[in-house]
Amino acid sequence: MSRAASIPRFLSALNSRIFEAQPDQYENQSQVQSLIRPIYELIQQNQLKASLDQINRSIKKHPKCYLLYAIKAFVLFSLNRHDQAIAIFNTFNQNQPNPNSSSNVPVPHPANFDPTYVEFISYTLLGLGFHDELVQLYEKATQSFGVQTQSVSVDAYLTLAQINRPKDQQQIALKLHKAFPNEPRFIEWILIPLIVQLTNPILTTSNKSPNNSILISLAHRFIQTYLSTFQSASTQIDDPSQLWIIIKLLSIIGNDLTSKPIGLKPLVLPPALAADTYLKPNLRDIPDHIRFVREDFLKILDSEVGSSLRSNHLGIELFWRNEVVNWTDDEGLGELMSRMKECLSKGDTNWDTMMTINKAIAELCRRSQDLPKEELIKLEEFYKTFTIQDNIDRGFVLARVDLRKRIEDQRPNSSNIFTETSTKTIVEYANRFGSKACCFDDLRTYIDSCSDADILVQLRETIDTKPANFCSAQAEETLLREINFEKTRQLIKPKDLDSDRTAVKKLLSQYHQYLKDEKDLPENSVQAADEFMVSSILILLENRDLEAIYLSVYLLEIVLKNSRHRYQARTLIIRLYRLLGSRSMNHYGSLGLKHIQLDTCGYLAFDRISILNHDRQKAQELLESTSTFYIRSRDETRRWIKESYIEANYSKIHEFDQFVHKLEYSLQSMINEIEYLRLRLISKSHPTTTPSIVMEDVRKKLKELSKRWKSAVDNRDLCVLGGINHEKVDRQTSLGPPLNVGWVRVMCLIYGMVLIPDYKEDIVEGKELEDLLKDVSDAERRLCQFATIMSALISSSNSGGGGAQKGMSSDDLMKKLSMFFKESVDSIIEEDAKNVKLPGEWLESVKVLHEAYCLFQLTMKENAKLSKSLKNVRNEIIESFKKLETWVKLYSMEDRINERKIKNKKRTLKLFEEYGDISTSTFGDCKKWEEFMEEIGMEWESVMGEVLVLVKGIVED
Repeated sequence: MSRAASIPRFLSALNSRIFEAQPDQYENQSQVQSLIRPIYELIQQNQLKASLDQINRSIKKHPKCYLLYAIKAFVLFSLNRHDQAIAIFNTFNQNQPNPNSSSNVPVPHPANFDPTYVEFISYTLLGLGFHDELVQLYEKATQSFGVQTQSVSVDAYLTLAQINRPKDQQQIALKLHKAFPNEPRFIEWILIPLIVQLTNPILTTSNKSPNNSILISLAHRFIQTYLSTFQSASTQIDDPSQLWIIIKLLSIIGNDLTSKPIGLKPLVLPPALAADTYLKPNLRDIPDHIRFVREDFLKILDSEVGSSLRSNHLGIELFWRNEVVNWTDDEGLGELMSRMKECLSKGDTNWDTMMTINKAIAELCRRSQDLPKEELIKLEEFYKTFTIQDNIDRGFVLARVDLRKRIEDQRPNSSNIFTETSTKTIVEYANRFGSKACCFDDLRTYIDSCSDADILVQLRETIDTKPANFCSAQAEETLLREINFEKTRQLIKPKDLDSDRTAVKKLLSQYHQYLKDEKDLPENSVQAADEFMVSSILILLENRDLEAIYLSVYLLEIVLKNSRHRYQARTLIIRLYRLLGSRSMNHYGSLGLKHIQLDTCGYLAFDRISILNHDRQKAQELLESTSTFYIRSRDETRRWIKESYIEANYSKIHEFDQFVHKLEYSLQSMINEIEYLRLRLISKSHPTTTPSIVMEDVRKKLKELSKRWKSAVDNRDLCVLGGINHEKVDRQTSLGPPLNVGWVRVMCLIYGMVLIPDYKEDIVEGKELEDLLKDVSDAERRLCQFATIMSALISSSNSGGGGAQKGMSSDDLMKKLSMFFKESVDSIIEEDAKNVKLPGEWLESVKVLHEAYCLFQLTMKENAKLSKSLKNVRNEIIESFKKLETWVKLYSMEDRINERKIKNKKRTLKLFEEYGDISTSTFGDCKKWEEFMEEIGMEWESVMGEVLVLVKGIVED
């Protein structure tokens, strides 16, 4: 259990405090050890039930031990016994539950407070996620103890930091600063929540401009207060975190041109931070308060202390460079370029140093009417002095390419300034570094915007012919040059581009030509030539043709046989097997995704897993384990935030806050939650047994998702799918439109309309609904149609029979409901007969129809008013499913099986005639292909057997 792993840290944090507070409770420390150790060991072994028994026995002997109750509450929470964990609070407190809270957690009375109790109850409330109650607890605690009890106020501040309550943190820090004015950390603790409020995406969208102005004024005032603590030589800033707080806030204020703070003046800087600098702010079109802030920023970071910290901490240096380019005047830009050139001359090869120079001169071009020709020529010559050297870092060569791109973007007619064209610098780079795998990625941006039609011809000349001895290093270089060239060709797509068939044949031929002997390949290696195969497959998938998908899967299996760890092949084959409706989960398990990859790459398996999986239990376990990752990550990040405050590592707090936000509002996590909800609501074969869940929990989750999707963050990594255009590959290999925020919104709408009485969270109609339904598949659009009918029926029953859908009566709505199932079944049969859909798409139609029936059954059970009417229409719905059952049974008849085998054999002959090059030792003969198709066919028959069980479950129910 992820929660159990946190308990040892809790034990160590509380041990000394508890027994110091109650010294007469135990004879000595060894007695404490003997009491806790057995429980601790059981928790470490994840034997939570056994640990609970041990805790109960210990509580009988020591009924006043807060530590035992704390562990018990957390173990109960880890066992998902939340009500029992809350009951512990009720045992401790004689108060009534808080009437304003949904969790019924009592707010502790001040008479019950002592520091041990506060720490125990806050930790458990934090684990249970009752954040509002946690805030109220500390409000009462600080009132009871007063701010002079520093430990309680500090604990309150750090706990609130972990649940992202910056406003409440700020209030506590203000009181601490007032009580302890000589402690600089409390000023720092005022400033950090201000940074969070001004940069957190959720908080900034809710903060209107006037509120931002107040926050900025407060931040600037406390920056001045903070700086006043560094006036003497003995208290100079020597910690990068201290400087980071100041420059981060100045950067936020200096870039906010919309807020109108009152009373901002130049800061009174300590002597060590007040520098005479050549860097002055650009005064064009900026308010006075912005000018003051930018001047202070430039002075501080150009001072003796600022320069020292910049030279020792790259993060602060890069922060400074970025703002100088945007803020300083023309003279300052020249000064910045001179400093960066000096760095490069002294051996600095940092790519960011070169980019700073290029950004600065591009900014000069943007500001001035006339091009700074002299500066551009000097910079070109400066870069050339490095590029003529042997074994030079590729950054200098690429910097010349980047320089031209930036200048041409500013001034399209500026090519006559340079002695070499943009195309020539690109070709020069490819000539020097084309044998590196990263060459195409380095040049992609610049090639994409290149208008020279001859660039492919010139790039082709950089590739040598294949040497006779392929095992030589030169042959390896040639292979990589060929791969980079092929990617470039696909990116540019010239007019004389080969036809799809010709291109595929050529790429397959290259793959066969370069493929190494399998016995010489280490197990942990991959074939570089696999890129040819992946490229050919992406061309095959252009039209989502069934035969092309079969061939693609066959070829990918060959790639994985030769290169077991080829990631792109594995991800593509997962997506294609989903389109074929079979065994994608086997390959997903082979990926071995861990940690953040579960969020960035989870879409490969979890998109629509509730309707595409063939092992409901396995799918549920996968979703639960991934959910544990999100819980564990949030818990760990909270701990890191707390530790960062304690260690005064403030820049990390900002990073952790951004990370938590990305996880908290992860689009993939929302998709997973919906899929888990669907799995729990949809029984595999008997819908009437489905509601083994608490409907109140389902409704609560839907309402939560309906609010969260508005702030969704898409962390998914589509690059793992391969190809030049990752979004295009995603569309080609997705079952229906790729899942996005619109899909989450539609699914919340569907389930909300059916399961939540008077659902009003996000109702959309008319044109808005039509646009929204473009984000879902055909089957899901039909499910939305079903939900609309059910919502109207529910509304009609609640209002005493007055139809809720354009004045329709309840009888009309019942007829419409029956017709929905009849038309859906007819459509599914027609789609199968005409082969108009891929197997996975057809399977989705069946599973979603089953999902609609499950929701129908659930409504019939939950809604007593509608139950009788729905039972009457149920017989008509069953008749529709009987028709589907008859159709599916035909699929298993011997003559239908033989018919499919003949069809597959024709496909085989057609493909081998069309792509003759695949009939080689590399790809296998026609017999191997037939065996592969036979295996696919048998798997699909197994899937149809599952569909038959599903439909029979409805018919025989």
